[in-house]
This record gives sequence, structure tokens and C-alpha cells, in this order.
Amino acid sequence: MKSLIYLILFQFICGLSYSQNNTENVFKYRCESAKVIYKEPNGFHFDTSTCSFFSYTPTKYIYPLDGEILNEDSSICIGFHEIKVFHKLDTSKLLQRMYPGRKSNTEYKLPIRHKADTINHKINYYSSEKSQSLFNATIAGDYYMMDFEKPYKGRYYRCRIVFMHKENIGDAEIYYFYNKKDTRKITKMIENAYKMLHF
Repeated sequence: MKSLIYLILFQFICGLSYSQNNTENVFKYRCESAKVIYKEPNGFHFDTSTCSFFSYTPTKYIYPLDGEILNEDSSICIGFHEIKVFHKLDTSKLLQRMYPGRKSNTEYKLPIRHKADTINHKINYYSSEKSQSLFNATIAGDYYMMDFEKPYKGRYYRCRIVFMHKENIGDAEIYYFYNKKDTRKITKMIENAYKMLHF
């Protein structure tokens, strides 16, 4: 029974119930579901090769990415994760046992707690005015991830994440996978993240 529940959760999270083979359609569906608007940035193309799972340690948290885009030389990979706020899950006894005190409108905090490198960097919460004006979100910000044990896709050693939450609507994350030489470029891209994804 437990394995069946995990299988159902896996399919739900990855969006495979909507489309098993077309990750771009899954991404569009998840954006629509979470009321997120996406505009592909210049110089990037959608990577339809796989439904990716990002795990920064072999034994810890695995995060599904609903879509990925690559720049022309694949030196930068941008991943996306969006989810609709489901208030019905607030009454799930299973989820309450797994995550005591969990509520749909605070779920965006869980990945931050697990992934943010708070030893070397501060979590950068944007002001409510900036969150609203740029992302049409209740809360938004960005942070550095902890160092990876293994590089993502065998080549990306660093990651910064932009997160956004719109009360009673949805959550979204943008993963910027890169290497040290592209640090300044990523900082500039994060300043313009709202042009690519917002509510």
C-alpha cells in the first residue's frame, strides 16, 4: 500500500499523468495549473530530452524539474518547478505526519530550508513591493544552494534559485545551474528573472 502511495505521489509531482513523453507539454500544463506565465529568454532552447530529477546528494532530497532550457553552448541550464496550491492536502494525515504543521501557503519554505546555503550566504527575500511589481507574487526571493556532492548532469557545479509564492494560487522555482566562470552572468539573469517567469 505504501509503495502505491509513493507511486501516485511520484506521478503527480512529475506530471506524468498528463504526458509521459512530452516534457514541454508537462511544463506548459504545470505553468497553467499554477497560474504562472513563462516567456523563453533569447539564446535559450527547451530541452525535451528527459523529465529531470535533481538530487544534490545521493541520499537526500530529490526535486523534480518540470522543464529545462539550455543556452547555445549548454554552459547554463535553467530548470523550473511549479505547483498549484492545494488546500485539500492540508487535511492529509499522511502529509501531516511527514511534515508536521505543513500548510499549502507555507509549502514554499520547505525546499528553502533543505537547499539553501545559509552558512555562506543569506536568503535574499525581496520586499513585498518588489515581489508584487516584478513577479506579481506575495513573496519572492533568491538564494544559493549548498555545494553539490556530484555536479548536475555531470557538468554544473553551482546553482542559485529564484522562488516565488502567490497566496492561494501557487509556487514556482527557477534553478540556475552554472559554473564559476558564469557567476556574473547568472547574477544579471537573476535580476531579470521576472521577464521569464511570473504570476
